[in-house]
Amino acid sequence: MGFDNTDMYRFMNMYIDCLMINCELLNRLDSNLSNRNHGSNLLNGVKCLSTLFPNFKSEDLSTQFSDLSFLYSYKVKGATAPIYSYAFKKISEYVNDRDCIDVDMFYDILVIFENAVRNVGNCKLNDKTMLDCIVPVVMCCERYKDFPTIKLLKNLSIECKLACENTANMSSKKGKARHNASYSMGVIDPGAYSLFLFFDTLFKYFLKRKRCK
Repeated sequence: MGFDNTDMYRFMNMYIDCLMINCELLNRLDSNLSNRNHGSNLLNGVKCLSTLFPNFKSEDLSTQFSDLSFLYSYKVKGATAPIYSYAFKKISEYVNDRDCIDVDMFYDILVIFENAVRNVGNCKLNDKTMLDCIVPVVMCCERYKDFPTIKLLKNLSIECKLACENTANMSSKKGKARHNASYSMGVIDPGAYSLFLFFDTLFKYFLKRKRCK
């Protein structure tokens, strides 16, 4: 796989661009469930990255993840922010003194994220949350982690999208969305969709990196 601090910097720039494109879509998905601002919350917070951490590009991976933990804790609003913040803090500790993330570490990072969603989000499968996406992604990574990186990430993106779309068949049981549970059927969970965008951007980043070599 090979993902270092330069990759992290370039990936985050691509992810910010992705959020800019999909901000209104995320807000619309949120309109029947919560405050109608999931996309704006993510974008407005993540856009502060370069301002808060001007040396982000040259920092080591552990520090970069620590920066992201701070960013999601203090600049990103919404129910998913504490989950990402906690997850990035744990990942920062995990990659300490490592210059590059390989596929085995990537799998472990996915497990760390799954545990963060379970513990911080206090949720279970079929609650219509990010957990309904990250669990299939972890299982998919376990199946395909011996495949070439591009194929692995493509499968993760596809699996996450299918799982994300399946949340439309669920009724909200967590957060503010649970108060509008009757309106949540037929609507994709916005947190699940933004997680799909994260993995889809990661796939597209590696695809672009390969083509530019």
